Amino acid sequence: MAVTIENKTPAEYDLTHKMSKFMDRHLMFPILLEWDSDEKSDVFGKEDLLNAKIDLLKGTHMLDYLRQLMEQGGQSLPADLEAKRATVVDDLQSTLVEMTPLLAILDQEEVVAAELNSKSVTQFMKDHNLADDCWDKLFAYAIKHFMCGGYTLSASLLKHYRNIIQKDPEREDPKKTSAALWGSLACHILNAEWTLAAELAHKLDEHIDSKRQTKHEEVASRLWLLHWSLFIIFKCDKPGQFTKLVDMFLSDKHLQIILISAPWLIRYVSYIAIVTKRLRPQMKDIAAYIDTNNENFNDPMSNFLKCVYIDMDFEVAKQCLAQCQTICSVDYFLANCYPEFEENARLLIFETYCRIHQEIDINMIAKTLNMNTNEAEVWIVKLIQAARLDAKIDSEKNSVVMTKLNENVYHEVLEKTKNLSFRSMLLMTNLEKRNEKN
Repeated sequence: MAVTIENKTPAEYDLTHKMSKFMDRHLMFPILLEWDSDEKSDVFGKEDLLNAKIDLLKGTHMLDYLRQLMEQGGQSLPADLEAKRATVVDDLQSTLVEMTPLLAILDQEEVVAAELNSKSVTQFMKDHNLADDCWDKLFAYAIKHFMCGGYTLSASLLKHYRNIIQKDPEREDPKKTSAALWGSLACHILNAEWTLAAELAHKLDEHIDSKRQTKHEEVASRLWLLHWSLFIIFKCDKPGQFTKLVDMFLSDKHLQIILISAPWLIRYVSYIAIVTKRLRPQMKDIAAYIDTNNENFNDPMSNFLKCVYIDMDFEVAKQCLAQCQTICSVDYFLANCYPEFEENARLLIFETYCRIHQEIDINMIAKTLNMNTNEAEVWIVKLIQAARLDAKIDSEKNSVVMTKLNENVYHEVLEKTKNLSFRSMLLMTNLEKRNEKN
């Protein structure tokens, strides 16, 4: 099916309403705060943004911030706000007094680690006169600080909890173990500790694999993990630098889940595929995957890939590229990503032209890439030099001349047999969809 260009307002490209179902409410704050700029608040409405933040805060213990925003919006404060705040503060202070002896012990990390290597957790507790429920209280104390926005302390407490509980499986509560992993991941994301967050994401991936749960529960857990992983992949200093996490995101099992339950994530699959050069060998398969599921989620970023690799409709691809700039202006995860996307998108168009033409008119390339002729010629020369393409500029004809190479049989066999698992997944998906229709 050919790509249909839809004219949408910037706000209609926003995916927050779809993605919020798979986010902890604390993770929604960075997204809403991103929209506080005058340019973005005009798109979404300042009053609506303020009300959204207030609604989120009502489910937390960040009560001072809640009061500040309500006063800013001229809203009347809840009658029980001060009483609730006093209760939260008293609870934290009384719990701190109770937890101080344990926290003093845990602060000596090297001593604790050495003791636990030589003795059981039970013996460790006896030696330090610790109560049987001390680890449950430690977990609860970490959650209280998380609810108040104390992500650094919460991350530290949850780390202690996870390190000790794993030494004594008999004391382990599976629900709390899972919650501690998710809580630690949320804390590291909110603190922008991307390396630690990436490590936790992989631990959660392994944890989901090993956990006894129904298929529905596993899919739900993976949907949450996919959405949370977007923070790590796109908001770090260099988007996509966590190669292993990107590969996890694009694994067959996760692409199937995206297809069935979260087709809006195809936007990020498309972006990663376009800007990640090492994925070039898989590009046709990813484009075929997008083409198969285009009816579930129609988006300019995925449409661009379909236009270039499936339809080879470069005119429509150019229109999609223009719309992608709007997407990046309103998408929290793709903010500031358009320059890299545009550069790689132009490269894909040029590479595709090179595969199907031996001589390419520079004026035509310039028009397709939305550049003037001089810019296009300079860009092509730099590209030929950087990528060492077997091509040259014919100034008299104002064209690029490609030298066609004869591939050997071994290369052709490799091309036809690589990514078999990905292609098998596509075949299974298509068969399942056909069976559902019948």
